[in-house]
Amino acid sequence: MLQISEYKSRLARTRQDQVMALIQALPVMPTAVNVPVRIMQLYRDPNSPPIERFAEVLVADAALSAKVLELANSAFFRPSKPITRVSDALRRIGLSNMLPLLFGLSLAGLFNKANLPSDERARLWHKSLFKAVVARQWARWRGSEHEEEAFLCGVLQDAALPAIYAGDRAAAMELAGVLDLEGDGRYQREVALYGVDHAEFGRRLCARLALPELYVLATATHHAPDGPDLPEEFAELHAGLMLAAQVPHVASRLDDASLRRLGACFARACPDAGEADFAEFMQGVCDSARSLTAMLSPADPARRTGLKTFLQDVSDQIARTVFAAIGASSRAIHELEHCRAELEARVRELSEQIVQADFDSLTDVLNRRGFFSRAEQLLSLGRQAQLGCAVGYVDLDQFKRVNDSHGQEAGDAALAGFAAAIRNLLRDRGIVGRFGGDEFAFAMLVPPQLGRDGVVQQIESALASVSVTLPGGAVVELHSSIGIAWLGVPQDGHTIQAALAHADRAMYSRCRDTLAAAS
Repeated sequence: MLQISEYKSRLARTRQDQVMALIQALPVMPTAVNVPVRIMQLYRDPNSPPIERFAEVLVADAALSAKVLELANSAFFRPSKPITRVSDALRRIGLSNMLPLLFGLSLAGLFNKANLPSDERARLWHKSLFKAVVARQWARWRGSEHEEEAFLCGVLQDAALPAIYAGDRAAAMELAGVLDLEGDGRYQREVALYGVDHAEFGRRLCARLALPELYVLATATHHAPDGPDLPEEFAELHAGLMLAAQVPHVASRLDDASLRRLGACFARACPDAGEADFAEFMQGVCDSARSLTAMLSPADPARRTGLKTFLQDVSDQIARTVFAAIGASSRAIHELEHCRAELEARVRELSEQIVQADFDSLTDVLNRRGFFSRAEQLLSLGRQAQLGCAVGYVDLDQFKRVNDSHGQEAGDAALAGFAAAIRNLLRDRGIVGRFGGDEFAFAMLVPPQLGRDGVVQQIESALASVSVTLPGGAVVELHSSIGIAWLGVPQDGHTIQAALAHADRAMYSRCRDTLAAAS
């Protein structure tokens, strides 16, 4: 029988293999590098070549030219008349915007490759963009000529997170809770989950994409206590990348604690700077981030699909072409391919075992066994991170009517739709399990600003009534009874079984009161 430590080690290895399988599956194919590299050379030319020179190079790639024209005609730039010439499109976009677009979006394809909900994918991507803007703003602040390199180093810091999140969705919740722990806590918890941390996954990703040494080193060491280990030529970017690493991985906004960490890091890098200098620096960061985000998120819905296609095409092309490939011996390639084939076989086998053991095949949420094992981990995480925890029980009201009226297949679809509603509500803050029939349980970590009353209101307003579209097109309104047990910050004596029993009693009490009122 496996010891607990050996089981955890194997589970971490399985998760690591799953993430690496996603990274190895990325399409990185050698193609001509002339167009993007030539554009970069022109941008760095001290003689400031005219815009027509850039256009001449760009039109050599018909597909990229078409996408640049599409962006220039988008709602963000609002041209008074259609732009049909590439040179006019470049004038409209601006060369200063063009390179951040090319470099900053070079890895956007990775975020789209990961099978994540669109809002979660966008949140991760926007956070990476913000880190990139912080790094670039520092380079600009110090008068460095390496603004673009700083930007891309910032983007790459968390580039592996989408693959990690997609590798094991059940573990993603726990990962989200540890990413912003201070000190050695983050690293130790990540290693316990995956065997390595996200910086090491990022290093492997950069190597997979054949990026130059600067980006491999900057990504691998961005959380090092003394900051990233950079080639001497780029040493001036060191402090800016340390600043970017202080940006939270998960939180949707910079809270006071994050700003204090950023301010302390800024003060160490600029001992002579005062609070006014830091405020000016952060104002520049926010202005740049707003401008870039607005450019990439046009208000006109009719243009969003075109822009998304533009970003995807540009990112895929740049990931393949803008960097020179690092050579590898044919023997090494053969060994890596053989190793990858073995790992992929192990991942498939272990993934099937994990899914069968811990997940409900109908709703794709945890089953009772999987829920209890992960819920205990969640309580432990809440204790360590000092976060509140809520545990709930949900029972669909009169669900038999759905089966009677629409059939068993429709009933199964309704259950899956309701489970998805709970999962979308919790996002990466909690877990949900199906306990059989039409009964579900959930457990979640609660941000301090939400608190007990806030989380109860949020859950009840979202789940008391849920609309689900059935396979035939009919829409049913699912009503549910909900019981919630508020634990606050979990203590040593708290157990998930006791919390669920309390939630079950609360749900039964509310059902009884409702029936009494109805009669």
